[in-house]
Amino acid sequence: MALYTPKEQLLSDFENVFSGEPWYGESVLTILERVSADQAMKPVGGKRIYTVLLHILAWRTYLLRQLQGETEYDIVDPAVDWPVYQNEGAAAWPRAVASLKENQQQVLALLRDLSEAQLMDAVPRRKFSFAFLINGVIQHDVYHLGQIALLQKLA
Repeated sequence: MALYTPKEQLLSDFENVFSGEPWYGESVLTILERVSADQAMKPVGGKRIYTVLLHILAWRTYLLRQLQGETEYDIVDPAVDWPVYQNEGAAAWPRAVASLKENQQQVLALLRDLSEAQLMDAVPRRKFSFAFLINGVIQHDVYHLGQIALLQKLA
C-alpha cells in the first residue's frame, strides 16, 4: 500500500468525511440526507439541526475564504460563527445543504491547487498553518455531525 503525502491525506480525509466511508461511521452527506426539513428546524434542547449546519458552514466558509486569500475575513464575531435562527421556513434546509455541497467542491478545488509547502504557510492572523486549519475543519465537521445525528433521533 502506498503512503499518502500530507496533502493527499488531507484531501482524502476531507472527501471521505464528507461523502465517503469514514472510519468513524457515516459521512456528513449520509446523515444530512436523512434529516427532514421539519427535523432540521425543530428546536431540541435549545438547538436546531439547521443552526448547527449553519455553524459548520460558517467554519467551512472561513476556510474557503482564507484559501482564496481573503485575509481580512474572520470568524471571531459570534453572529458569524453561530448564525442566529431567523425563523427561516422549511425551504431554508435544502438551501443550507446545497450551500454545504457547493462549499465542499470549492474547497476541494482550492486544496488540489495548493502545494505541500503552501499547506505549511501560516493562516493570516493565526499561529497555525493551513494544514492545521483544514484538519481542524474536518474534526469540527465530525464533532457537530455527532450532534446532528443525536438531535435527529430526539426530534
